[in-house]
Amino acid sequence: MALANGVARIKDSTAKSRVIILMTDGENNSGTIDPETALEIAKGYGIKIYSIGIGRDGDAQLPVMVEDVFGRKVKRYRPIHSAVNETLLTKMADETGGKFWRATTGDALQGVFKSINSLEKTNIETSQFTRYAELFPPYLQWAVILYLLSLFIASTVLRKGP
Repeated sequence: MALANGVARIKDSTAKSRVIILMTDGENNSGTIDPETALEIAKGYGIKIYSIGIGRDGDAQLPVMVEDVFGRKVKRYRPIHSAVNETLLTKMADETGGKFWRATTGDALQGVFKSINSLEKTNIETSQFTRYAELFPPYLQWAVILYLLSLFIASTVLRKGP
């Protein structure tokens, strides 16, 4: 489902190179569009898929939010068996002209992104608007009020005399 949504977002882009970076374990466990259909849609629009297999094979802890007896949301961990579907992710990358990487650690993931950054370079022009907010008026008002108050007090009660 995530791949199909990504294709829908960039299908009308006029960029020279249209790329989706898909970080997943490759298991289809939710959504209404299966990975094979999403792959065909991406190929139809000429979108490259760089797939990154995340995680390790074996048992893992899945965080799940549940309600306790008082109605508060509490995070619990549920044991699951995790497996990275390298076959599907490699197929997605190969059939669209992309590339597949496997990342099991944070350092490996940083290396993958450096590799992707060296592969795809496109200049993008953006318009930037900066809104400035003047923060001094309240301070200036208080300064003027206190200055006038000091002049008034100096000419009446606390005036300097001979």
